[in-house]
Amino acid sequence: MPPQFGLMVSDWYWLLVFWWRKLIWLLRGRPRTSRLERTVQDERTIRLFVSSTFVDMQEERRTLQEDVFPIVRRFLWERGINFVYVDLRWGVTREEAERGDVLSICLHEIDRCRPWILGMLSNRYGWVDPTTHDRLSGQPRFSGLMNHAVASVTELELRHAIVNRPLDSPNPAALLYWRVAPALDTPFKSLVVDLESAGVRVRPMAADLPAFTETLCDDLIALFNARMPRKPAVHHAQFLARARIEEKRESFVVRREVKILERLACGLAGSYALIGPDGCGKSAVMSATVRAIELEGRVKCVTAFAPGGFRNWIGAFKSVLAQLGDQGHSKAEGPATLARRFNTAVKAASAIAPLCIMIDDVETGAGDDYAWLPERVPNTVFIVALRGDDREAAFAKSRGYGIIRIALPDAKLAQEIIERYLMAYARRLDDDQLGQLLSMRRSARGYLIAGEELRQTQRFEDLDAAVRELGSLEGDEALAERALARIMSGRPWADEVLLAIAASEIGLPDETLQQLARENGGTGRQIEISLLRESIGEYATDGAGRLLLINPAFRRVILGRSGTADQVRMRAAIIAASLARLEAPGAALEILTQAEAIGDWPALAKLVARSDLAAALMRSAPEAFAAAWSDLLAHHPCSAERVYGTWDGVEPPDRVALAAEFLALRGAGPVAERLASDALARIGDGEAPTRIRALLVLAQTAETAGRLTEAASHCAEVARMADAAAAGPVRALAAANALRLDFLCNGLSAVNDGIAETRQLVTEYPDGRALATVLLVEGLAALDAGDTRTARVHFYEMRRVSLRDDDLAGSAAAEAGLARADFMRGRRRSAERRAQTVEAVGELLGDARMVLEGLAIRTAVATDDVARFAEARDIIKLRRRRAAEANDQIALIEADMDEAILLAGKGALRENAHQLATRALDRTRSLGLRRLQQKIADITGEPTI
Repeated sequence: MPPQFGLMVSDWYWLLVFWWRKLIWLLRGRPRTSRLERTVQDERTIRLFVSSTFVDMQEERRTLQEDVFPIVRRFLWERGINFVYVDLRWGVTREEAERGDVLSICLHEIDRCRPWILGMLSNRYGWVDPTTHDRLSGQPRFSGLMNHAVASVTELELRHAIVNRPLDSPNPAALLYWRVAPALDTPFKSLVVDLESAGVRVRPMAADLPAFTETLCDDLIALFNARMPRKPAVHHAQFLARARIEEKRESFVVRREVKILERLACGLAGSYALIGPDGCGKSAVMSATVRAIELEGRVKCVTAFAPGGFRNWIGAFKSVLAQLGDQGHSKAEGPATLARRFNTAVKAASAIAPLCIMIDDVETGAGDDYAWLPERVPNTVFIVALRGDDREAAFAKSRGYGIIRIALPDAKLAQEIIERYLMAYARRLDDDQLGQLLSMRRSARGYLIAGEELRQTQRFEDLDAAVRELGSLEGDEALAERALARIMSGRPWADEVLLAIAASEIGLPDETLQQLARENGGTGRQIEISLLRESIGEYATDGAGRLLLINPAFRRVILGRSGTADQVRMRAAIIAASLARLEAPGAALEILTQAEAIGDWPALAKLVARSDLAAALMRSAPEAFAAAWSDLLAHHPCSAERVYGTWDGVEPPDRVALAAEFLALRGAGPVAERLASDALARIGDGEAPTRIRALLVLAQTAETAGRLTEAASHCAEVARMADAAAAGPVRALAAANALRLDFLCNGLSAVNDGIAETRQLVTEYPDGRALATVLLVEGLAALDAGDTRTARVHFYEMRRVSLRDDDLAGSAAAEAGLARADFMRGRRRSAERRAQTVEAVGELLGDARMVLEGLAIRTAVATDDVARFAEARDIIKLRRRRAAEANDQIALIEADMDEAILLAGKGALRENAHQLATRALDRTRSLGLRRLQQKIADITGEPTI
């Protein structure tokens, strides 16, 4: 064959062989998903293997599923841990049993569940596989069981889990029970001896089943509590997004779209739309993409994901802004202003680190409704998921978006979706059963609903009927209706409870659900709510003790059964119930979100003026509370300073200190200082947290006013209190801030010894903000010494630490240091670009000092260019105005000095320059700012001034 054809005859032969094999594979059907493909235990999941004989333990297994595991699952979810129980009663298919794979499947499942095992024994010994010896001999991992080849499967499970486990296995975390006292000739006698020799006690099982249920529940919780550490709470700005990302993580089927999006997300910039019909799997693909991006760690990913999607793009934009640190700044704004703020915020954040912004499931129509799609931003990749087809794709393309299509799953993908879903619970269907479910094409969401309904089929004997029924239902809504009917069965009171759950924005706690159940005819007992939770199953997630719906079809079906008036009534009922339990986690935030959803702004203004609710919000959700003020101002006249500035001498000191902290962050320094002083004057000696909060507010306001010695004294007092309370991280952060203030006031000579001491303290009690503060001092000290190379090393390290901790403010402070270093090296363009980034981030975070820092660097750059004299004066004028608004005395002194330097270059203005410099020098002396005083004295000694 001539070379221009590119392929030799042998190449064509092998291509033919490849495609022939591919054709055979397609004709025969996709191979069944292997059990071995599943992931093993991870730190977010406990998989508990349940071992017992089947026939004589049916009641015990039923009570586990209905009365014990729901409570255990709630306990673990409150600690950020998922709970899965593995019960192989219907986890082994007929085909696998006929092939003799039962024993191997059981032993492999035990390996995946290590170290967790629950065993229940009676006088029934169970089935003995006559081929055990042959099956064990071919698998070296099970060689420790060879001497027990005549034992029952139940005995072999417990031996493999505990007594004869492989050498690389962790120590077992086991609970074992006898239902009746063993007879002398029980076949389990030798096993019990070996188990207790291995340090695992076989406990007697109470003859009364309810008593055993209570004991087992307590024992399991004690076991998990002892072996699993408590997880830290998730920051609220990321709670909903993280819940959606982790949904179905183990059972997700990798699709080609994930690889496409992952590659695009790690690019330099771009805008892309993932487009497909409702329920096709867009959310799962987006979530899997986020997990892949975060694992790689090349870009910072910010996600706007919410259970059931967003009612409009405004909610999605606010989610991104909240995660970037924006709090609204108490400015009234409409949709157009919000869109501009979103664009500005993304630009500011992406200037520090590459960003990928992912927005999923915004409810909107076609045509002009897609005008909200974000515009292209440098160093940022936008990926949005849109419901639709060719029309939506054409509009997104006209906005400059690349299009990635995603279709409903085909039969092969659907089979894998169902199998992986069920295998997460160690369950499996026969080929015939799979065929019935696959006989009708569905959305990906439909297959997941069918999978959950099968998982909820507790009795093996009911499985075939459930498969037939589910296979005949068409559409997600029909499946969701079936699920709702199952959940409602025997629970007439659940109608209103389910409506409340569907209306909730962040989930409802058991106490609220109990109250609603009582009001609608239920008993309201905890077990009633726990069983409801278990019945809802995977249509909801349970984070921090709050039940939150995450399946859009299920939520739509519930809300579709009620009108708008009913939903408003239910939201009001949720507010009332939450007000009665403000101390419950999330109650205050639930009130805020429900009130915003109702949209009665005068009523919301009255709510947030309540001192108990406001204090709860300031304590638990300050970012959301601050953003709510922005929404409120757009519709109703009010002022945080006017409302909360009246608390001094009236409200309890802890609430007054909270208000001081809240207002200080909102730029109301004088009011905040007055409130903090009042709280400190009225507080008792034993209320250390409130005292520390008030001292930190006073330190912040004193620093802003230029009283650095006073601010350092407050920080030193916080460090002393933290040291007395053995609160190492607080002490480290306070010490680092005291070091920074001492340096700013007195210069390097005053902190030479303190730098090493503080760094050692930060090493003992790791805290990203404390380390970043020490690095900032080291960088600034190097700049004072003229060592720009060392300064850059410290600032780059500071930025790395801050980005790792998602601390945008720390990253911007490092960027300011790099800007100053660039300016000293003569790199004016780079310095100005960095300064603009610092200014933009300051605007995003509402940090006036950061904005002033950016303006100061821009002043220096403009002053260095004779042609930019007028521009430099305009920047200085803006600095003075912003510094006066923030009552920042140091910034006012620096503005005077920078204008003096600028005017000194103009012969006719030298007298003005001298007056400004003298005024600046006098004010530094009055405030005791020795470092700044020395700098000004050095400059005024120059012949040009």
